[in-house]
Amino acid sequence: MKDGARLSFGIDVRAQQFSIDREKLAQTLGSDPAIGSSDNKFNFDAGFGISYTSKKFQVGVSASQLIQSKLNYYNGSLTPAEEGRLYRHYYLHGLYHLNVDEVTVITPNFLMIYLPNAPMEFQGGVRVEHNQLFWWGVSYRARQSFSLSAGVTLSKKFVIGYSFDIYKTPVSVYDAGSNAHEVLLRYNFLK
Repeated sequence: MKDGARLSFGIDVRAQQFSIDREKLAQTLGSDPAIGSSDNKFNFDAGFGISYTSKKFQVGVSASQLIQSKLNYYNGSLTPAEEGRLYRHYYLHGLYHLNVDEVTVITPNFLMIYLPNAPMEFQGGVRVEHNQLFWWGVSYRARQSFSLSAGVTLSKKFVIGYSFDIYKTPVSVYDAGSNAHEVLLRYNFLK
């Protein structure tokens, strides 16, 4: 597009396996009448996204789980609102590049996630990159965690990064609020 901007479209097709063992869950959580039966399912799903990228900013929207595959693990009443399925997720993201000087770029970013019948999720952060070689950043995920990250680009092709997430609230009933570590390894085949 004009001035080197790009309009991108993407499609995602995925195969997913879901398995539940009611007896093992009952040992940990007790008998829950909402869990219907043990089962092992293999489903297909899809997603779609569109993104506009210029030299200064990027904005995009996408949706995942378009097919909304049924899971049939739930043993509730027959109302459609209580159906066990993978519900669609809607995403909106954006970022803006601020050139501080000739070698330093600050990039604020955000991501919003909407699921029907769930609170909207928001995360935002900022990344500082120096000389297209070293970067560090901080981000905040509303009502859940914040993270610190850093990385380095070697030979303009290979990227090594690390992120440390600090959780304010437990991620699940099995987690007492532990923190998380993430390692990034990326190789750019094309320029």
